[in-house]
Amino acid sequence: MTEILLIRHGETDWNVDKRLQGHIDIGLNAEGRRQVQALGAALAGEGIDAIVSSDLQRARDTAQAVASACGLPLAIDAGLRERCYGAFEGLRHSEVEQRYPDAYRQWKARDPLARYPAGERQAETMRQQVDHHLRRARAAARAQGQGERTSVAEVLDELARTLERIFRDRGVAIDWDAAEDLYFLGERQDLLEIAGNAMENACKWGRSKVRVRAEASGPERLRLTIDDDGPGLPEAAREAVLERGARLDESAPGSGLGLSILHELARAYGGSLKLDTSSLGGLRLEVELPRAEA
Repeated sequence: MTEILLIRHGETDWNVDKRLQGHIDIGLNAEGRRQVQALGAALAGEGIDAIVSSDLQRARDTAQAVASACGLPLAIDAGLRERCYGAFEGLRHSEVEQRYPDAYRQWKARDPLARYPAGERQAETMRQQVDHHLRRARAAARAQGQGERTSVAEVLDELARTLERIFRDRGVAIDWDAAEDLYFLGERQDLLEIAGNAMENACKWGRSKVRVRAEASGPERLRLTIDDDGPGLPEAAREAVLERGARLDESAPGSGLGLSILHELARAYGGSLKLDTSSLGGLRLEVELPRAEA
């Protein structure tokens, strides 16, 4: 049976001052550093097998003290971050109550549907985290015994029809092409999610044109290429946007999960995702995936 230990980070100055931290990266204070050293010593003989922390410094330093005491490497997962408190962040509890009385009452009542000003609903955040890790686990398990094959043309046709209806008001046209005998070595649902996230991203950011091409790229590989005529993405930002929750534009709706989900699913199948500049002027996504024999 697997046993999971959930450990809160050590003390910070903002904890003492009763300020909400959320995604703001506040480090441990002297007392917090003392606490985590004591924690590491207490857990050194517990037979821990793996240690995972969020990417925020207060959590990393807490986890690193335990990892060092146990002689283990520390794995970082940004998905384990404390939830985002939006405009609450940086404020004392009393200041939140004064500035946002209605939102404060919902928060104190632990209302899972409460939305923090410029933040997230707690229920949305929890669902996204759970879905994210379940998706990774399912895809990894399926990829171990790939036996199913899925018609790429059928999936692209279905997605193109659906997305053109969704983005009809903006007049987005999707030009797609794939050979009838091109097959993905994996489950249909996974290809729908991979291609769907890529094509939806192109429809969202493109002005009016989206081009999708699927072709064999090797004896056991296929390449899915999605181009749009939108503003594109600077080269310096391309790696960052593949991190889960990264946002292309903070004013745009959405959690920023699309491209990172695509990236993770492709990797689970032994594939890859590459971002480049499109000949249409926007962003190009190239996804490499396993190909089944026709």
